[in-house]
Amino acid sequence: GRPLQHWTAVHVHIGAARITGRVAVLEGDALAPGTTGLAQLVLDAPTLALRGDRVILRDQSARQTLGGGRVLDDAPPTRGRRSAQRIAVLRALGRDDPREALVELVEHVPGGVDLARYDRLWNLDDAAAARLHGQSTLVEVPGPAGPVAFSPRRWESLQSRLLEALAAEHQQHPERLGPDRERLRRLTDPSLPRTVFAALLDALIAAGQVAVHGALLHLPGHAVKLPAPDEKLWNEHIHPMLRARPFNPPRVRDVARGLGLEEDRVRRLCRMLVGQGELFLVAHDHYFPRESVAELTAILNDLNESDGEARAATFRDRIGTGRKVAIQILEFFDRLGLSRRIGDSHKVFQD
Repeated sequence: GRPLQHWTAVHVHIGAARITGRVAVLEGDALAPGTTGLAQLVLDAPTLALRGDRVILRDQSARQTLGGGRVLDDAPPTRGRRSAQRIAVLRALGRDDPREALVELVEHVPGGVDLARYDRLWNLDDAAAARLHGQSTLVEVPGPAGPVAFSPRRWESLQSRLLEALAAEHQQHPERLGPDRERLRRLTDPSLPRTVFAALLDALIAAGQVAVHGALLHLPGHAVKLPAPDEKLWNEHIHPMLRARPFNPPRVRDVARGLGLEEDRVRRLCRMLVGQGELFLVAHDHYFPRESVAELTAILNDLNESDGEARAATFRDRIGTGRKVAIQILEFFDRLGLSRRIGDSHKVFQD
């Protein structure tokens, strides 16, 4: 006859298991006798559960039955369990039809629904999962562990957010052509997996709404042009100097000395060219032309395909530079997100 209070210690019976834990009441501070409501079980040990499995709750002494329920989600979040979004997700999962539940669920999960996890939660076999996906009018894109589903409205909203982020970047930095993919992903939604963001971006590029210049992205109407003297200096002198030694170009001081210019002028011009995507700052005052970076990227990918990794020694041997420069280039690729350092190796992942 007493309410079930928030954070009550309980014994949870599920299948043949009995596990201790606590009840987090999600709406209000308690559930009155005879009523139903949403709650999250915070268990002291892991358990195997699927949507629809029945549970029984008994008190801390395991002498009195407090209530029962059914599983809606086997992997609830540790934070935001009482948020309006989380409640909406649980309401969707409370539907009896998996297709209706999925159509409603995608409206409340900004980052999309992992379909492999969804199929597992509902205990769908391959045939049932194929029927579910085949009947769906949702947008399915590649994800880190398989397809991710979005509602058309959510997908269009993400596309709009990306274009707005790109426009804001142009307004804030008019001297730059645009951000690279990783920066644009963070500006759009840092929680988006890279594979999902790639599908989002590629669709906009295919539609002509985003333009690509080397590693940089920009709106089609956005352009940056150098003053005539700087453009002449770049095309006739600096660019040829840097490309003459593509994998170890001269640094700013050496370019300035060779051309009889002030270092500050060369440095300022190089920074402008970084904003246009013509140069990349690999290390302090060490700028590489985009053609050289493209060639180095091909070598990085080739080593990962043949050896499963790129190490400083093998990379150095391929590009014919000293070890220090080879390490700086590999660390630059790590910062760009093209590779990831694991121990002494730099690996390219598709995630």
